[in-house]
Amino acid sequence: MPLRAMLPLPLLLAALAVAAAAAGAPRPHPLDPLSAAELTAVRAAVLASPLVPARPLTFHYVGLDEPDKPDVLSYAYGSGGGASRHALPRRAFVIARAGGESHELRVDVANASSPSVLSHAVHRGAGFPTLTLEEQFAAVALPPKHPPFVESVRRRGVDMDDVLCAVFPVGWFGGDGEPRRSRVSKVLCFVAGATANFYARPLEGVTLVVNLDRMAIVGYRDRVAYPVPKAEGTDYRAGKAGPPYAGPAPGVVVQPEGRGFHIDGHVVSRQSEQADVLNPDSNRGEQPARSVRVTKAAKEKVGVQLATVAIVTMRDFASCLSQSGVQVAHSSSPGGQNMVQCTYLARLRGKSCSVTVTWSKMTMGQALSVAVDDSSNRCLCKAEIKPWLFSKRKGSKAMEVDGGALDIVWDLSSAKFAAGPEPVEGFYVALVCDLEAVLVLGDMRKDGDHRVSSDVLASNAVMIARKEHVYGKKVYSAKARFLDIGQLHHITIECDTSGLKDPSLEIRIGKKRVMQVKRLAWKFRGNQTVYVDGLPVEVLWDVHDWLFGSSNGCAVFLFQSGQSMEKLLSRSCSQNEKELQAHRFGFTLILNAWKTE
Repeated sequence: MPLRAMLPLPLLLAALAVAAAAAGAPRPHPLDPLSAAELTAVRAAVLASPLVPARPLTFHYVGLDEPDKPDVLSYAYGSGGGASRHALPRRAFVIARAGGESHELRVDVANASSPSVLSHAVHRGAGFPTLTLEEQFAAVALPPKHPPFVESVRRRGVDMDDVLCAVFPVGWFGGDGEPRRSRVSKVLCFVAGATANFYARPLEGVTLVVNLDRMAIVGYRDRVAYPVPKAEGTDYRAGKAGPPYAGPAPGVVVQPEGRGFHIDGHVVSRQSEQADVLNPDSNRGEQPARSVRVTKAAKEKVGVQLATVAIVTMRDFASCLSQSGVQVAHSSSPGGQNMVQCTYLARLRGKSCSVTVTWSKMTMGQALSVAVDDSSNRCLCKAEIKPWLFSKRKGSKAMEVDGGALDIVWDLSSAKFAAGPEPVEGFYVALVCDLEAVLVLGDMRKDGDHRVSSDVLASNAVMIARKEHVYGKKVYSAKARFLDIGQLHHITIECDTSGLKDPSLEIRIGKKRVMQVKRLAWKFRGNQTVYVDGLPVEVLWDVHDWLFGSSNGCAVFLFQSGQSMEKLLSRSCSQNEKELQAHRFGFTLILNAWKTE
């Protein structure tokens, strides 16, 4: 008897509905970049593979292994289309370094829940993987500790605080012999001083060679002590160069009918033209993907037009650091809004989610908003408590999430506020789903609340990001907990830029000064690693607007604990469970520091 005759009618209809939904589900385009879930799957597959047993293993490149061009063209322009298209292979190409060898792997990520390594080879030819940021930072930290280099700097009469170094590949120039096996780089050093154009002031004659696998100086040469060029006349910045290099004449671009293009995910559309946009690739740079989803009338023009889309500024560095980081937003005025935004990692019906709570203080009054996103950053729901509701000090709001009820309950009747918009005590905010607490904030227990089970009055949510505005003339203060089980630290940023020829920046955590930046006029953007409670914390700063903007400009500071993306990818499986538990959550703090008169 045929199977369909044996199935009850409701079950048969349900099976047909599921099959139709699966057939209509959107697949990623063959040239879409790897998603966060696919990157995580690649890392897990490579570390679990017996093909590369050596440790430590570092990932130098992870990118899409693009299908063959004929297959892509058949997918894009072939007959059928839609759900009838055959799925193309979804693979990742990996370049990793382990055991002193360069490994090339291809990983099948068509099903991110069960990835598999398809092929593995050890690179025997010329060339080595690209440098990682960690390697560059470690390499440039070696010269100031190398006695011969210290003596070379002293002989030239240069202050070591003015010296900075950069890492350059040494290259391979062919020849009849075997390619070089040791992975080394050349380190050249420069003198900054009173100019931002430090490349114009090299420590000429000094060359260092660093073995990147051993992270040690294996070659040093100071062949001749040439004088260091003076700083005067080398600054290229507008207002510093002087005639005839006074800068370009101002220009204005006007589009009276608005933008001529639209960006939707990885696709850019311009009138009748459409193309895959900007597949980020560290080997090729950000560029349009190869000859896919381009209409025939636009093929010749679209590549040039897309080149102007991907302009990334230093101020956007926060959004690149972690999937759960808070994006740094431009604010037009320091007095327009005082805002504190916190993101928590929580559980909703057994699944991971992020909850973003925003406290704001505006001219109209105070407000509160709560947004819930799933693990793929899809917004599940968002509730806003406007000033007129906020003023009632107590209330609740029901939301719907995937067919279920989600309640937000708040009691601010006894709340006490400091200078900011966030209450410091005497308040209660809870996010409740099916009598379970998703997130509970505040110090007031609501034992009588029928929405929360009496034995579940706390949640396991962990704060993973915080963004706030701070104000001051030269001192800016904030508080943060860099480890989810650590202590609360007072952070003080001190910087006086008014009328000083050589301003400096100082950051203290508690009473301890953890970093100081001199020569701030040319180090107005940068990063440095400090240690808090034994945990490395990456500090990034951008004070450009303080120095070169308006008198009430805004600087951006970012503090991030936990593992960076490269460290996360290269983390060894040999770490014990206790260490992994202690560092399971990173934390990101973003401070928008406004100068006040």
